[in-house]
Amino acid sequence: MRMPMTRIVAGFVCTPVVAFASAIVPAVSDVSMSQSADRTVTVTYTLTNAPAVVTLDIQTNGTGGVWASIGGENISGVLAGVPVGDVWKVVESDGLHSITWRPYLSWPENRIPAGGARAVVTAWATNAAPDYMVVDLSANSSQRVSYYPDEKFLPGGLLSNADYRTTRLVMRKIPAEGAVFTMGSVSESGRQANEDTHSARLSGNYYMGVFEVTQTQWVKIMGANPSAFTAEGMMRPVECVSLVMARENIASANAYDYQFLVTPYSTSFLGKLRAMAADAIDFDLPSEAEWEYACRAGNGEGYWGDGSVIEVDKYVPGRYRMNQEDTDTVMSGETAPSSATTLTPSNATAVCGSYSPNKWGLYDMHGNVQEWCLDFYKADITNLDGSLNTTPASMSGSDGRRHVLRGGAWIEKSGGVRSAYRANAIKTKALAYFGLRVKCTTGAK
Repeated sequence: MRMPMTRIVAGFVCTPVVAFASAIVPAVSDVSMSQSADRTVTVTYTLTNAPAVVTLDIQTNGTGGVWASIGGENISGVLAGVPVGDVWKVVESDGLHSITWRPYLSWPENRIPAGGARAVVTAWATNAAPDYMVVDLSANSSQRVSYYPDEKFLPGGLLSNADYRTTRLVMRKIPAEGAVFTMGSVSESGRQANEDTHSARLSGNYYMGVFEVTQTQWVKIMGANPSAFTAEGMMRPVECVSLVMARENIASANAYDYQFLVTPYSTSFLGKLRAMAADAIDFDLPSEAEWEYACRAGNGEGYWGDGSVIEVDKYVPGRYRMNQEDTDTVMSGETAPSSATTLTPSNATAVCGSYSPNKWGLYDMHGNVQEWCLDFYKADITNLDGSLNTTPASMSGSDGRRHVLRGGAWIEKSGGVRSAYRANAIKTKALAYFGLRVKCTTGAK
């Protein structure tokens, strides 16, 4: 296992590093920070044992001499200029590197107080990349993949910068190394017969899309928008998407083909997304165990992903059948809309990120659109231990054409948007509440 290593300026003591076995740990030294007459800040550092992902923090000397970060929002473009240079990315070579930054709102008169600030440069081992990975979908991108240690470092702010729901994919690391958790439910309101509890085991960390794939992101890759609900711009989730459209051969789609594709087909959304990233990122759908673990965000049965108690007649942290009219108002009760005409393009799906995230920073895990998973559908999965189900259910007498969908949708009652809720559909089916969320393995790309 490789661990990150930090060095800080002005002769301060280096952060201790724990190394396991003989793993090569990237190291930063000789960090310096200066400010020119035009107020531009330059940070230089020396990197050894490259490659490494490099990130930056700025700290101030607070009360009692305790150093504290000025906050990612003050460093990366919400309240300051975005640091550029050899930062937020994989730095490939050893030697001297530089970062420039303009703190135009971070300090009075845009100046660093003498002796009152320091730069902290962190080098992360490439197999232990930071918590956030951002992939630029723009054809002319000069830096395709960027990394940030926390959501607050995302340039412009996650919800304030529309790029993160249009031209960039934001991926959040899910801490699943050696994770064992209980899938399913026992007594939740709305519980279905296919939700029996069982122990599930995950083998490693992975990145999960912070948002469902939006219509703009889909168009960036595929060139056309299949969605029914396109009002209010293009930051709604893409829908009318089949599993075939997501990862199989659209041209020869056959609902009776039970073959499991190990990797997405080249003409599918995920296949093209991989090609866009030069096959350096193994984009795919999550398994349903990975999906449920990410949705629960460390919470067990009876809780939504934000940690609140599941009370389906009182509160749902996402878009579902009874709250289409107003995303800011919690609707209570299980009374259906007065007529089908209330479910219109202007109030079916919600713009991604309209509701609060779960505890791991993922949005719309409850409701909005059902999200395809890799697994073939099987009603009883208690003997799988969380393993990906690549065996068609027809082997056990069920319909082998069907794959799993998770999360519920705008069309569901509140009991149908719980973490344990399991839906399924024929893989060629593309309904106005079927969408997807992207997953990939961790490590620098």
